[in-house]
Amino acid sequence: MSKLNHVRHEIDRAREFFSKKRNHNRTRVLWLSVTSVSLSALATVAIGATKMLSLEWLQLVALLATSVATVVGVWESVFAYRKLWNLNNVAMADLDRLKRMIDYRIAADASIPDGDVDKFFDEFDKIMTSVDRAWVDTYATK
Repeated sequence: MSKLNHVRHEIDRAREFFSKKRNHNRTRVLWLSVTSVSLSALATVAIGATKMLSLEWLQLVALLATSVATVVGVWESVFAYRKLWNLNNVAMADLDRLKRMIDYRIAADASIPDGDVDKFFDEFDKIMTSVDRAWVDTYATK
């Protein structure tokens, strides 16, 4: 395998990985947001219904809904799915830009000097290192 093919292969692998992670984190953000909002709405309705209908057991529903909504909110803040979704989007954009640069050079039908291929690999490594550092910073204790 040539150096250029190696770089292209690594970019494709990284793009596939970040695409899957992006979709996974986006789904988590959506479900956690919908769950939190739904539980909060349920609690509000239960509190109002308790007063209007004099059904005291609805207070328990409101209490449980707000408790679970709190847990869902803490879960999101601890695992930071929204931030991870953003990190994956940034990584995908950077990898797409690098892929476009390489594809453009290949389209010129001229051989790409090893020095330029090394620069492509260095750019790929810089992207991966930046994402790794951002991921670590997301969970680092501050």
